[in-house]
Amino acid sequence: MQSLENKVKEARKQGNEVLCLLMLDEMAIMKKIEFDGKKTFGFVDIGSSVTDDGAPAATQALVFMVVCVNGFWKVPIGFFFIHGMAGKEKANLVRECLHQLGQIGIKVISLTCHFAMLSDLGASMDPENLDPSFPHPSSGHKIFVILDVCHMLKLLRNCLASKDGGLKDRDGVPIRWKYLEDLNSIQEREGIHLVNNQGVQGSQVLKNSTIILKTLPLSRPKKSSSRKKS
Repeated sequence: MQSLENKVKEARKQGNEVLCLLMLDEMAIMKKIEFDGKKTFGFVDIGSSVTDDGAPAATQALVFMVVCVNGFWKVPIGFFFIHGMAGKEKANLVRECLHQLGQIGIKVISLTCHFAMLSDLGASMDPENLDPSFPHPSSGHKIFVILDVCHMLKLLRNCLASKDGGLKDRDGVPIRWKYLEDLNSIQEREGIHLVNNQGVQGSQVLKNSTIILKTLPLSRPKKSSSRKKS
């Protein structure tokens, strides 16, 4: 926390407040127990510094990081070795983290995370009772929730693949996984892929990819395939 305290001191000298967002995510790690002659490593550790041979081996690292929104820096502030963790436990770690940051003068205004802990923090993503914020455990100011975009895309992908046809667009047309398979087949056959590159080459690929999308049937896939030349 010393480096963060220095950031706060520098900002206060200029009459500024340090505003940050808090991010947390899990990263997979290799499951392995090691002994260096003095200490055993590899078990679940949430900061107690107590080695328990009966504890499961850690399979993930839960990492916390703060990103300054009115500056140009980001700092990892903690990590925990876990083997799965319930939303309630994660919420407790978040509260402790927010408390520690508040003590040194950092104001957290948003939290980027997954769904699991939101209800335990006091936020609600229920469309019928939407409240994407929760009170800071110390100061009480509102902290707004930003869902992890990459995780949400993975959930949408899984939902689309497992509930084929269960999702519909605004016109009531089923959204099917087969359309993505058809697009992938066309890309492999034509040697053209959707990209986000810029420049002449990227623009040409995007142009040709647009033509492919126009030829792809979006509602009723047909067996016959007609190619449209650019």
